This record gives sequence, structure tokens and C-alpha cells, in this order.
Amino acid sequence: MRSLFVTALIAAGALLYYAGTADAGCGPGCHVSALGACVVDGWGTVRNECPVPSQPRPPCPIGLRWKHGACMPAN
Repeated sequence: MRSLFVTALIAAGALLYYAGTADAGCGPGCHVSALGACVVDGWGTVRNECPVPSQPRPPCPIGLRWKHGACMPAN
């Protein structure tokens, strides 16, 4: 009975440690939301891409802006 209790305690500790990590399997720069989705860390993020890409957005020519993954007219 004692070994069962110790095993359950170790398993509970491992689960709590895994749930306490910020990324929890979502990758660097992301975390799990309350509903279980992977979301980008921070408040001012426009795009929600997890894992966070390491490349910057390409510059758009004058009169265009970055929208939906491409340079679109800035109306």
C-alpha cells in the first residue's frame, strides 16, 4: 500500500511540474490557454502563430501593409 502511495505521489508531482511549465509542449514563445489552445506569449501580438517564427515579417512596399500573411493594399 505504501509503494502505491509513493508511486501516486511521484506521478502527481510530475503532472504538476508539466502543467506548471510555460510552454507545456507549445514551443518557445507560446503557452497553453485556459481552453487548451497554444497562444503567443504577450499582449500586443497581432498574429497568433505557435511556435513563434524566428524570421521577421518581410517589408512591404509603400502603400501596402502586412495582412493575412501577405502585402495588401492599405485602404
